Amino acid sequence: MSQNYTRNGMHNLAEVFKREKRNGKSQKEAAEYLNIDHRSVSRHMKQQNIGLDVLQKYAEYLQVGVTELVGEHVTRQINGYVGDNKINFYGISEERPILKGGFSGAWWWYDKKTFMIIDKNDPKGSYYNLLNFYHAWLHPTRMKDQAVGLYQAVDDENIYGGVIMRKSDEEFICRNFYDGQPRTLKLKQYARFICSYDLNELPLVIQ
Repeated sequence: MSQNYTRNGMHNLAEVFKREKRNGKSQKEAAEYLNIDHRSVSRHMKQQNIGLDVLQKYAEYLQVGVTELVGEHVTRQINGYVGDNKINFYGISEERPILKGGFSGAWWWYDKKTFMIIDKNDPKGSYYNLLNFYHAWLHPTRMKDQAVGLYQAVDDENIYGGVIMRKSDEEFICRNFYDGQPRTLKLKQYARFICSYDLNELPLVIQ
């Protein structure tokens, strides 16, 4: 008998499809690969239960391990928030919001070296409900031509998010996402952007 995995944290087909779209994967091709109707693929993404044998076939098409489609309980602290056009990390003494729930997240949900930043960058102080993930900090010498992510300039305690382009061995042109102004800076560190989520679409709650 096929073992079933429920949406209460036990399969994450939709998220993996979203991620692998940039690699040319599509619901139409998946339907052909599994020899099913394309409407069945859409239904599988939404339905409560999917057999492990079916998930295995999707994993083969998507060229991922089936474990990426099988989830577990998530408990993860939010590292910081966007406010005043910059990234504000919570201090040691500050209470951090925690995301909890059943969810089949990709590796960055479980890697504590990644940063989770929530966007509440608006005049009223309300959440935009956008959750951004970033890799761990890297030295700017690791960057090739350009990157999208967090950056911190030498002799500046503030951290920003935006597009970073190498100008020379030591200088970078950085365009802040939130004010759009390009600045030439010498960087202390940067962290590459991984992906974004709309919190309204996740089966998680903030505590």
